[in-house]
Amino acid sequence: METFASDSKQAILDAAEHIIARDGYAGLSMRELSKQSGLAKSTLYHYFVDKHEIYLSVLERDMEIHRARLCAAAEEPGDALARIQRVIRVYIDLLNERGSVALNALRRTELEGDLIAMFRRNRPLIIAPIAGVIRQGIADGIFRPVDVDMTVMSLFALMNGFVAQRLLFECASMGEHALEAEMIEHTLDLFLNGIKARPADVPV
Repeated sequence: METFASDSKQAILDAAEHIIARDGYAGLSMRELSKQSGLAKSTLYHYFVDKHEIYLSVLERDMEIHRARLCAAAEEPGDALARIQRVIRVYIDLLNERGSVALNALRRTELEGDLIAMFRRNRPLIIAPIAGVIRQGIADGIFRPVDVDMTVMSLFALMNGFVAQRLLFECASMGEHALEAEMIEHTLDLFLNGIKARPADVPV
């Protein structure tokens, strides 16, 4: 019985995520959710009070997926440089896969208070894997000494900005996979090397 309940709840969240990605928060309704999930409206109300709670539950689940996959990437073997490269790739992949739900949420003023509370609650869990890799890299002499918290915030701002632009403007001049690959490589290069010319970059 417990497994069935869990499966039903996950089916509701899966359907809701599909609707939100396609139609935004405004397109999420109990009628459409019932149709998409194949569950009766009474079943939806058994698990959730309203679409507001469903939306927040979708976001909460996405954050847990982010945390688990970032932790897994950060814990794989390799030095700090290899691990930070892996974490950046995983995070951008996650944003490309699931970022439209969070982006839609940011457009809804009625969700603002709940979103702030949710992000504050989950932020330490999301940033911990990246902060750990950077600290290890500093200790090993791979990265120069930096303010770890500020560095992590800068990295998130860089990655979130690229993906938000993609989701907002849907660059039509490039294929999706080409854009993702270029975005990842550019983020890695900019974060790790900056824009200051290196000796090898200066014409002789």
